[in-house]
Amino acid sequence: MCFALSDYVPLLSISEVYMKRFFIILFAIFVSLSAFAKESASCKLISKQQAMERAKSQSGSKALSATLVQGKKPVYKVKVISDKGRIKTIIINACA
Repeated sequence: MCFALSDYVPLLSISEVYMKRFFIILFAIFVSLSAFAKESASCKLISKQQAMERAKSQSGSKALSATLVQGKKPVYKVKVISDKGRIKTIIINACA
């Protein structure tokens, strides 16, 4: 007596297999994006003026400009000028 595998295991059509894979991938993307959104939303940004004041107090130099750089963690790149005229860039955490 010979039995076929299909007698024991219900077989899925190829399109059903691809649909399941599609929804699993879609779900994984949704979960990762929602985690990223929570991480970004938890950070309240400081103002450009506050970043320049922090750079001035850290370096003891005059702050010239500040630029917000959005990345994994947002930071300000603040350019300061020393008493000797040297220009440096100081990184300031943009989260309050």
